[in-house]
Amino acid sequence: MDWLHILELAKHGNPQAIAVLINQALPWQQTKALSVKTDDVLKIYLASNQPLPRIEVLNFLKQGIDKLELQQIVQIRIFNLNPARNRLFWEDTFYLLISSVAINNNLLPAVHQSEVESNYHKSISKSITPVLPNNVISLERAVELPPSQINRSAYNSINIPENNKGLFKYLQDNLSVLVISTSIITFNISLVFSWHLLTNPSISWSLPDLFVRGNNDSIQDIESNGETRSIQKSDNFRQAVNQAMEAAILTQTARSKQEWEIVTQTWTKAIDLLELIPRDDINYDRASVKILEYRKNLNYSQERIQYSFVPLVLKQTIPGKISPKSIVHSGHGLFFAQNMMYSHTITVYNRSFQLVKTIPDTVKMSHFNITGYTGTHQGSPVEATFSHQGQYAWISNYQMYGQGFRNPGDDVCSPSQKHDQSFVYRIHTGSLEIDQVIKVGAVPKYLAATPNDRLVVVSNWCSWDISIIDTTLNQEIKRISLGRYPRGIAIDSKSQLAYVAVMGSQDIAVVNLKNWHISWIRGVGAAPRHLVIDPSDQFLYVTLNSEGKVAKLDLLTNKIIAKTSTGNAPRSMAISKDGIFLYVVNYHSNSLSQILARTMQVRQTVRTNPSPIGVTVDADTQQIWVACYSGSLQIFQK
Repeated sequence: MDWLHILELAKHGNPQAIAVLINQALPWQQTKALSVKTDDVLKIYLASNQPLPRIEVLNFLKQGIDKLELQQIVQIRIFNLNPARNRLFWEDTFYLLISSVAINNNLLPAVHQSEVESNYHKSISKSITPVLPNNVISLERAVELPPSQINRSAYNSINIPENNKGLFKYLQDNLSVLVISTSIITFNISLVFSWHLLTNPSISWSLPDLFVRGNNDSIQDIESNGETRSIQKSDNFRQAVNQAMEAAILTQTARSKQEWEIVTQTWTKAIDLLELIPRDDINYDRASVKILEYRKNLNYSQERIQYSFVPLVLKQTIPGKISPKSIVHSGHGLFFAQNMMYSHTITVYNRSFQLVKTIPDTVKMSHFNITGYTGTHQGSPVEATFSHQGQYAWISNYQMYGQGFRNPGDDVCSPSQKHDQSFVYRIHTGSLEIDQVIKVGAVPKYLAATPNDRLVVVSNWCSWDISIIDTTLNQEIKRISLGRYPRGIAIDSKSQLAYVAVMGSQDIAVVNLKNWHISWIRGVGAAPRHLVIDPSDQFLYVTLNSEGKVAKLDLLTNKIIAKTSTGNAPRSMAISKDGIFLYVVNYHSNSLSQILARTMQVRQTVRTNPSPIGVTVDADTQQIWVACYSGSLQIFQK
């Protein structure tokens, strides 16, 4: 029996499904429920041998029905009767308030329906519980199934007489079996469940406890030999369910970190109460199941604490004689700013925002056993990448200055112009000295080290290719042509694939680092510049410089699944260590945007100094460093 289908039908006002939920939780022995819907009125018939306590019944029903958030029902009419004796004990009426959630969301927001349906079909194929979009929360994992899965034509397949004369006879004949009709309708299979299965409280159910059982101190249970025994029942189960309901309600409106912490605390209380239930308690088996369910909900709320939006606040501005083209964190507390030919330096900072060292870009080729050059040479530092233990940094130089360099490249160039080949520096982060100089292509811009630290991939702007550096040999071992203006690079966690943004196109090259085979992801957008890959290797994020947008690419399908506008000329980008947030600098808008990667929603945009062009993240301090080409570094705190 799949209770998710029954719950779905009940939430859409199906009277048979509502009756199933009520019967599952009725605290009064020898009582059965039947419900009938006419327009916006739901009639609930409670058949019993003796009159039921009116106030307790009303509270019991109102508590459960309110949690269903019925949208098409306004009035609830309850009839307590004895069908065998044609006797009506009492009747009463209450009205439902219109749910503000329903008004705002229109039952299920259209923007999410395709996602819900997609997730539903995926879950069926994997035989797991369907997953909701994170902002569509139902009580205790109640899954909103897509409307196409509801057999609406079957809603009225059971004809129930409305007049009292026929009603009592109908109740007599059908009350014991009607509660299974929803399962038959939903699954179109002949499943027959005994009334004992629906009402025996020792059965473990997976549906939410919308209707909470009565709080009797003991319950009479039927032994297999027909005798009865008394089983103790504590109040912890009821209290735990109440805590769970409170947590589920709080979940629907939680947004801030503090609100999600309250949700987490409430789920924890519910679990703690369930764990107090002894083995001889009638609800012990159900509590064991609920503990597993509540822990999943607890994990979800704990994850949401991480997702909760924390605004960026400017913490520090570092001025100086700098012109940073990029800023890169070593992962171990050092920050390298590459200051191009305008300063001919790499400035290194620590987490106290202090300048640790200014490294000049001056080298003597002869010191590195490089022949054909005499005298002293200067570079023009552009970008940096670090080994994954932070021991080494590799720095690309836009061009070289000195003897032997007569034809420097430019931003508009081609291989036919035979521009000077340039060099990559390696810096030891212990000594902060240049200890290797490695020849690459013309105008090297971006570079990235593989996670296994065996290779460094360098994009050469003017020779329209990439260089592959072997970090053991400290030399280029492969040159691969890609097309006009290769720029950003991202490498997967297995060190197998390098993704290269070819900025003079709309494409991304995929380079296999084992056999050098090249494949393409076409049509991602105009002028792809910078790339970052998420920790799971499932998504690639691309800044589209000409479109003013950031794109999210699904690497399983190689399809763009979302684009979002951040500002004028989004240049560089960084991703948080957990893959939850993106940070994008918008060069002409003088701004930094914080994006929730899952939804690609811009959560915040803050002003920066003019011409922000580089960005990096310090995961340990939750600080975002921004390089402003106009001559400063800015640090924002989360």
